[in-house]
Amino acid sequence: MLRYIIIVSCLIFLSACSRLPAQVKTEPTTIPPGQFYFFSQTCPHCAVVKDYIDNNRIQDSFYFISQDVNNDRRAYELFVAVGERCGLNERRLAIPLFWDGSNCYLGEEKVINYFKTFSK
Repeated sequence: MLRYIIIVSCLIFLSACSRLPAQVKTEPTTIPPGQFYFFSQTCPHCAVVKDYIDNNRIQDSFYFISQDVNNDRRAYELFVAVGERCGLNERRLAIPLFWDGSNCYLGEEKVINYFKTFSK
């Protein structure tokens, strides 16, 4: 009998643990002022953009914040908020993406073309 009670208690306890927590409603992510470059360490197109940034010393010309969307939840949330501001839903969002404070430049070619205006 005691064995039965222990087994039933364990099953009830474990079933409660397997439930997903209720979704916590969060405020929409606000986009802080500034310019942001969204990338991923594993993205081959982002690697091309990184080489361009490094080889042309782009960050010597103007300041922007790099955000790795794969390793930082807040960076990803900001990435989604920027995409929404540019009319891109999560399905159309891609990296690399550069946000100049009002416009999105999506994809390797567009980001590099934007950076070319700052090349020395």
